[in-house]
Amino acid sequence: METETSKLTYTYKNEDRMTEKVQAIVENVYRGKDVKWSTQVLKKIEQFESAGFGELPVCIAKTQYSFSDDRTLTGAPEQFAISVRDVKLSAGAGFIVVVTGAVMTMPGLPKQPAAEQIDLSDDGVISGLF
Repeated sequence: METETSKLTYTYKNEDRMTEKVQAIVENVYRGKDVKWSTQVLKKIEQFESAGFGELPVCIAKTQYSFSDDRTLTGAPEQFAISVRDVKLSAGAGFIVVVTGAVMTMPGLPKQPAAEQIDLSDDGVISGLF
């Protein structure tokens, strides 16, 4: 039995600017067409690059319901634009997080936190823990 081999290709080069890396992911992985950047986000990217973090890989935080950043555009739409609302440096982990749309970056949290059910009575009895 013969196996087929393939050549590994990367979406972007480490030395590419962060904006180019995100654009490459949006076009080549998500099949989108454009990235919208605010002036504030572009300024933060410039600060990260000036501080020597420009060659870090990027991680895009977006809705899990779509390749786009719009949770109502479900599945694999094409030719959409992604709006970047923030960028965060994770220097210890070694990457830049690009935050899009209305996504929360703390996964696994319920809509109603369990802490809201915890109570302490006047006589010191705790309820609602389990």
